[in-house]
Amino acid sequence: MPNVYCVTRYRNDISAAEKWGKTIEIIEGPISPFATDRMAWNISPPLSEFKQEDYFLLTGPVSGYVIGSLLLFERFDWINVLRFDPYTNDYSHEIIKKVENPQRKPSNQPPGRIYVVNFIGHPILSAMDFANPDIPREERTVLLTTGDIDQSDIENLTNRIAERMADFQRGDMVLLSGPAILNPILAAVVSSFQQDISLLLFNPKRNEYHKRELILPHLRMTAQLAMKEAVA
Repeated sequence: MPNVYCVTRYRNDISAAEKWGKTIEIIEGPISPFATDRMAWNISPPLSEFKQEDYFLLTGPVSGYVIGSLLLFERFDWINVLRFDPYTNDYSHEIIKKVENPQRKPSNQPPGRIYVVNFIGHPILSAMDFANPDIPREERTVLLTTGDIDQSDIENLTNRIAERMADFQRGDMVLLSGPAILNPILAAVVSSFQQDISLLLFNPKRNEYHKRELILPHLRMTAQLAMKEAVA
């Protein structure tokens, strides 16, 4: 029987996911979504047991979706994901795949643009403080997806994000927003490009964004050391 892994249930009732397999909560209790290094350290050993037939349940901090998916895409070309569908009040199974032969292209702007995962008119003005002021104002943001997306149209969403991130470069940033399913898709694209990224994470308590680096070699090293320590 497959296992269903989630970073943390975040006070959510995930019993509906039990029909897919045995649920495993990796981190019990609260965890800061901004402590990305600590999160990678904590979730790496349990996710090392993740098998191809298992499921990654999207619940908990959004940064955990990205980090967990990146760790899994180090070992797999595709992963099973469960996302909650509010229309059916149940979980929906999606398969997220890495991009075959991703095509890079040079950027026509200096580093420092902000790639917004999904924009639907919500305020992101405070995030613009992180953008490079030397870039023309109208060029500082790249919208990866917009509006109410079809969350089951995984292939088209993956291709769209890959196409719009083709000129992403070190120094650019990704602002996480929108439906949860977009985050493992983002991770699949990033893993395919083998691209380090900077995340912009919103802190509602302070009404501001925090910038966190995700350097893939550092993520790999953290995972390796965490797993080594876990078996010591």
